Parts: sequence; structure tokens; C-alpha cells
Amino acid sequence: MQKTWSNQNVNLDALTKQIIRFFESKKFDDIIASETETGYKIIAGNSPHYKMQNDTSVTIDGKPDNFSINLESYKEEKMKFPIMLTTMFGGGYFFLKNLKSEESRYKFEKDFWQNINSISIQTKDSASSSPQKEQNNP
Repeated sequence: MQKTWSNQNVNLDALTKQIIRFFESKKFDDIIASETETGYKIIAGNSPHYKMQNDTSVTIDGKPDNFSINLESYKEEKMKFPIMLTTMFGGGYFFLKNLKSEESRYKFEKDFWQNINSISIQTKDSASSSPQKEQNNP
């Protein structure tokens, strides 16, 4: 899911750090953040808080006054067998586990976007204007 903000003038470095704090507070494993050509990328591992067994990726692209945030949760591959067949052979456990993982992912996404909305309000107009180069007039 991707959302875009315009005319916010947000310090993207500070925004990235706030997102990392959110992941840390929710006990995500192996949080890796890096700067890209167009912004930042954060990858977080499993989260026992949300009982998610997959990685989550956040990409922040753009400039302080016009940027987008893309949230991607890598879903576990769905079972390719009919539900009735899997439940007959003990697959009901895996089906239920997959269903709960999906439910947890939806809860995480809701919490994430609420947190982002809060952060964007707090960090609005936080990007400092770029220093102007001095002109040497002979």
C-alpha cells in the first residue's frame, strides 16, 4: 500500500528514524535502514508482537515537500490445495495459522498508517531549508 504527502516539508531522515522506533517498539527483528537515491528503505524481520512470520519493507521516496511511503508485507505463499482436502490431512492447522497471520498483518498495517499519520503531523515543516550558497561578487 502506498500513500503520498504533498506540501508537508517533512525531514525525511527524522521520519525514517521515527519509523524505525515504531518497528523497535513492536519488537520487529533485524531492522535494516538504508539511504537510496530517491529516499530511504527500511526492512524489518518477524514481529512476535503481531505474530507475523514474514518481512516488512517500507520505502520512502521523494523530497521533504512531496514524498510517498510504500508499505509492503511479504505474504506467506498460500496453500495450493483445496481447503477440504487440506483439512482432511491435518492441513487445517496450517490454514488457521495462515488465516491468523493475515489477520495480524491487517492489524499491523492499520497501526502502521495511524503511526505514520501521527508522525507526519508532528514532523510537518521540520525540514530545514537548504543553505544558500554564498555568492562572491568581485
